Amino acid sequence: MAPQVGKRSERKRQLVPLPVRPSGQKPRESRRWRWRLLVLIGVHVAIALHIWHWYAKGRTLSPVEPSESMQTLEFGYVNAGFILFCFAILATLILGRFFCGWACHIVALQDVCGWVLRKLGLRPKPFRSRLLVWVPVVTALYMFVWPQVVRITEGRPFPRLANHLMTDDLWATFPTVGVGLLTFFVCGFLIVMLLGNKGFCTYGCPYGAFFYHADRFAVGKIRVTDACQGCGHCTATCTSNVRVHEEVRKYGMVVDAGCMKCMDCVDVCPNGALYWGIGKPSLGSKARADRVRPRPKYDFTLQEELVLGLLVIACFYAFYRLYDAVPLLLAVGLAVTTAYVIFVLAGLIYRRNVRILRVQAKRNGRLTGPGAFAAAFGVGLAWLVGYFVALQWHVKEGLYMLSQVQSLRASAPPEEWEPAAREALDHLRWASERTPFIVADWEFNIGSLLLALGKPGEALEHLYTAQKFTADRADSYLAIGDAELASMSAEKAEAAYRQAVRLAPTSVGARIKLSGALATQNKLDEAIREFREAIRLGAHDPNDRSNFAFLLLRAGQRDEAIDVMRTVVKDAPNDARARFNFGMMLMDAGRSDEGLDEIEAGLSLDPALPGGRAAFLLRALDAGRAERAFLAGERWREERPFDHEILHAWATAAKVTGRLDRLCQELARRPAADTASWYALAFLYVERGERAAADSIYSVLLKRNPNLTRP
Repeated sequence: MAPQVGKRSERKRQLVPLPVRPSGQKPRESRRWRWRLLVLIGVHVAIALHIWHWYAKGRTLSPVEPSESMQTLEFGYVNAGFILFCFAILATLILGRFFCGWACHIVALQDVCGWVLRKLGLRPKPFRSRLLVWVPVVTALYMFVWPQVVRITEGRPFPRLANHLMTDDLWATFPTVGVGLLTFFVCGFLIVMLLGNKGFCTYGCPYGAFFYHADRFAVGKIRVTDACQGCGHCTATCTSNVRVHEEVRKYGMVVDAGCMKCMDCVDVCPNGALYWGIGKPSLGSKARADRVRPRPKYDFTLQEELVLGLLVIACFYAFYRLYDAVPLLLAVGLAVTTAYVIFVLAGLIYRRNVRILRVQAKRNGRLTGPGAFAAAFGVGLAWLVGYFVALQWHVKEGLYMLSQVQSLRASAPPEEWEPAAREALDHLRWASERTPFIVADWEFNIGSLLLALGKPGEALEHLYTAQKFTADRADSYLAIGDAELASMSAEKAEAAYRQAVRLAPTSVGARIKLSGALATQNKLDEAIREFREAIRLGAHDPNDRSNFAFLLLRAGQRDEAIDVMRTVVKDAPNDARARFNFGMMLMDAGRSDEGLDEIEAGLSLDPALPGGRAAFLLRALDAGRAERAFLAGERWREERPFDHEILHAWATAAKVTGRLDRLCQELARRPAADTASWYALAFLYVERGERAAADSIYSVLLKRNPNLTRP
């Protein structure tokens, strides 16, 4: 009886990597690469012409990059990149994954790097992982799907589509040249050297994730005829790490969606058995009945890959937006390569023999010279990643707390947002003091927080540092202007605001701030001119137009000021501050009753307007409306019995209306425990000229309530 072979042994037997022809003939060189090279050169020439056209004309077609689709999803901009991406996916659904192999500049870069490495005698071994292949999918979901999930959960509507096929700023969504070159190095050369040909396509490219899954539905595939003898020349030639000879033997076609249809395998087949043709898609395809599907081989165990996956996550956290400079794709490339290097070098700790890039790093449990260097490098790299993780955590926490401050500052009192501002400042200062670089955005945020906390002198140091690297940003000059104005340097503030206006001539805020700086220096005509321009540009905020009205009033243009305020109140009848300001202006114009009505209307809308009630009482007294002032003061005194401003004005009104003595007698009969009544009595005594009696009452009440203000 013949010996039986178990399934495990059969799989091992079928995983012989590359069968060869009996003659030992080596695969010939593919001739298709020349055609692909010409096409890819044409792609890069088109890119160069696109950039040249923008420089020459100042306006050109929007970037023809799949990443521009994010602009379409977020803002509704229908651009050239979105159209290209949609067309490429649709083409892949039918013809297969041709776009990656024949039109992608990153694939071209990886092929060139692979060719250079082979010329240097290095043949990168393809890294095979069961978990890291999900990195492109997760990245794609993060780029294209997650923002839409956030939009839905926040209840924001989807944007309406708008034509953005042409642009005036081709480079607006691209990184700097330095970052671009680093991206090409990491995602081209480094990842190919470490993970093999098409390493970035397999373990990093989010667009490739779309093409990968679209290819599974495609009817266009590399297929095989009966002339195939399993020589393996196709697999040896493939630069996409596809085991072509196994695929066609099992399925009659290449089902691996990593196949980029370079057609090299078709060209080198000595029997002409391979061809690209239309037929059944790979989705749902089953192996031929007489073929046993071999078990996939991976470089690491599942437990090792789980550790590697955690390392990738940590490295991505460390690199993404590091120093406000590392974009997403570069962060993914750095995360995958750095995690891989750290993990491989960690093998020097627990493995008996370790070989790295043809160099024996550890032999029989002992480090070699190169191995000691590699170990030191691994420790340094791991420390660097840990440092970046700590740095990123502080920056992200600081920016999160800063966003809380910005949302609270407009409406909440300082005691509610100042603790968050100090915490944000501590985080950002920690990061700034522990990095060798000056990060302009960090310095700007630190300066803004110091300014908000009332430290304009310290703020200016950081704001001017940021301005050296952000000379083209209007917000940098606006912040400097605010700090200079808070430091009583109106001339310097004016200069900063003028620079902001020059950089952003349509900015309403910059014009209004410049007007304020001019008004501070009594340059009223220029201030009014700038404010008029701000209104022309769309300054419709009631507070802004109220300030404009007071500026007109200050310049002696009372009638226009009243007309402006009347318009404000008409447009915003429920704006308490606008109604109050209008009333104050009418009072200044001698229209007392109308003014008091508007002030009282504003106070009814917002009784907590700072100093509003006391101002009403004093204005009413000045206008000879003492009775009205007293009645309002009597009502408000009961609501706020310890407001010293209201009590002072109420006591004055009581004296003017002849009620002073009666009220003193009435309140003096109140029980001693009635703190509010006795406190009011102290104010009446002050109005009657009896300061000693008032102080005597105050000293007794102060023991009960230490927060009371002296009458």
